[in-house]
Amino acid sequence: MNSNSFPQDSRKPDGKNWCGRYELLGEIGRGGMGVVYRALHPETGQFVAIKQLVLDNIAAEKRTEFKDRFKREAYTIARLKHPNIVDVLDICVEGDSFFYVMEFLDGDSLRKDLIRRGGKMSVEQLYPILAQVGEALSLAHSMSIVHRDVKPDNIFILKNGVVKLTDFGIARAAEFEESNLTKTGIMMGTLNYVSPEQLQDAKSVDHRADIFSLGIVCYEALSGSMPFTADGIAATIVKIISQEERPLHILNPAISSEISASIGRAMRKKPRERYRSVSEFVKDFSATLSEAVKQSVATLADVTGRSYENIPASNYRPLKTQFGITSIDGVTTDPGQHTGVDLPNDSSNTVVGSPAQSTATDMQAQEMLETKHEFRPTLQSKTRPEEKTPTEEPRLAPAVPREQNAIRHILTMQHQGSGSSSKRFEEPAVITCRAGRVAIADAVTRTINVFAYDGNNIEQTLRHLYEVAYKPARGVSAESSRTRCGSITRPGGLAFDMKGRLFVCDASDQFIRVFDGLGAYLSEFKNIQAKDSGLAGITFDSSGLLYVSDSANACVQVFQPETGVWLRSLSGRTELEVKAKSIYAQDNDQQAQIRLPAGLATDRLNQLYLADYGSSKIFVFNKLGSVLRSFGSKGSELGELNIPRSIAVDRFDRSYVCDSFNNRLSIFDASGRVLYTFGEKGSSPNQLVNPSDIAIDNQFGLVFVCDRGNRRVQIYKLSGDFTGQET
Repeated sequence: MNSNSFPQDSRKPDGKNWCGRYELLGEIGRGGMGVVYRALHPETGQFVAIKQLVLDNIAAEKRTEFKDRFKREAYTIARLKHPNIVDVLDICVEGDSFFYVMEFLDGDSLRKDLIRRGGKMSVEQLYPILAQVGEALSLAHSMSIVHRDVKPDNIFILKNGVVKLTDFGIARAAEFEESNLTKTGIMMGTLNYVSPEQLQDAKSVDHRADIFSLGIVCYEALSGSMPFTADGIAATIVKIISQEERPLHILNPAISSEISASIGRAMRKKPRERYRSVSEFVKDFSATLSEAVKQSVATLADVTGRSYENIPASNYRPLKTQFGITSIDGVTTDPGQHTGVDLPNDSSNTVVGSPAQSTATDMQAQEMLETKHEFRPTLQSKTRPEEKTPTEEPRLAPAVPREQNAIRHILTMQHQGSGSSSKRFEEPAVITCRAGRVAIADAVTRTINVFAYDGNNIEQTLRHLYEVAYKPARGVSAESSRTRCGSITRPGGLAFDMKGRLFVCDASDQFIRVFDGLGAYLSEFKNIQAKDSGLAGITFDSSGLLYVSDSANACVQVFQPETGVWLRSLSGRTELEVKAKSIYAQDNDQQAQIRLPAGLATDRLNQLYLADYGSSKIFVFNKLGSVLRSFGSKGSELGELNIPRSIAVDRFDRSYVCDSFNNRLSIFDASGRVLYTFGEKGSSPNQLVNPSDIAIDNQFGLVFVCDRGNRRVQIYKLSGDFTGQET
């Protein structure tokens, strides 16, 4: 290989001997951030791969900082010793050139493997790859290392079937580039796999960004298409951040809804809605696979070594380091991130490579770095003073006055059908009830199931009626349907009308779907006022008008449901309000606080109750569209709310609010004065985890709650004092 084959900024000090000892044999390939060469170690005769980072786009004033980060990153990557992670043998810095020396891999990348297969593979072919990548990422995440660039090009399949994950941390180099994101910061090939939070704040990501990217890889491998790609970088970014994918089982009926749901959950926009760990994703993915398929991975156990499936969730706690290139930097913890597990109260500011963490592997890596190279990092890394990052850790709800006998648990629903043999709920997210029927939408499986019951004896009479099939009713043409016969991506709201029809809105689009009493598709109509986001709540009043929450416009849209004709908008700044100058309305400054409208309900006077999770308030509108009052504020004290997603009103106009992040229901009287709270975080019958929706059957005093975090629907009974019935 002649010198002209080398990049201009590389050095070749001793003829063919690069960096003092490696003989370059030729170029293997090039990528967005580097060039890979095949080389030979003359003393051992071992073939190696040498990757040189290309720094042409790194701003001159940032190169010193990048050099420092590279050194420390190299040390950390060298600690990643796992059979499914490419082994880093050496690191070299020569002037402005940066090189990794890695084991030479005999095989092909997943990208080439997919091309050879015609663009996609079967679930059975994908699972062994997913399982091994999961093992690799589990180790990295247990050490608080985020890969940041999981994609088919960085997944290498050896000829013996062993999978190797490559290029840890290299994607982070893009932060130092002169150009902005839409130019060269993230190349299109990488952008397709980037999580929404990486696009919005690249420094504040954790291991769940890798879970998102791995979900994209699985989606592509099974369908042959990308879930969020578009024409151009800007359009792709918009799709990644705000639009939902088309479910896999709809793209390819050969893929089960369970597999489709697991991949869909991995690709959730909000990190807290994804799996808590990559091993949980792999386990869920494999739940429906045969033992023979699982055994195909087990046969590699002697090769792939230790399993990291049982690493406790506490090991994923974000660590801050002086050089954040291998840490979870600056994470602002959201209360919703803690669903199902409480992280230890450890505020230590640990530096990767500190003496307390040193192991034999660390020492081996350190010795490697200190040999024959320009830099010599020591184990005595300097720490900076502990920074108190503003966080929003969930406070435990304080003990507050409660009506102990006001709400009584009577039944738990855990299955989407009748009997224990039916599928379990994954994330029961939205619920409605009317006239002895209750409909439940699951956010993971994207299904809607309808049950019937006799309210006098629901424990004995509750039975499954049907699952909405997304097929047209007899005599209905679906050729012009924009929703594929009412299919849902992210259920936003459900409501029965007086005729027993089911109206459904989706948080990812602007259409209201209508199904008949047997779950067959009838029609759909669009919110003509809509912007990019979807619809997050829906209800009827006693006159038959339909109300829908429109979060993009921060208002409630009103429709005539028979024709789908839009009538008006309700918000704190409606034109009708200005003209009427209602004496009941509050000043415009207070009304303008409506931010992210969600759950809706009406009372006996057809007053509309709106749960606004953006401001953590409840707004009450009169029939003229004026805001009568608002109540609630953000917090966990009595009367305070933290992400109120839904609301229901009983026959005495008491409002029951799903106080999601406080893991409870908050109950207010007709004037907005708090009465009591019910529930706390946990899994017992009177405990809740992230309740997402509520419905009340006022005829029988039944309360249905989507206990989303516990994967169940809880049914409670209001006491006689609260229903107006005799006890």
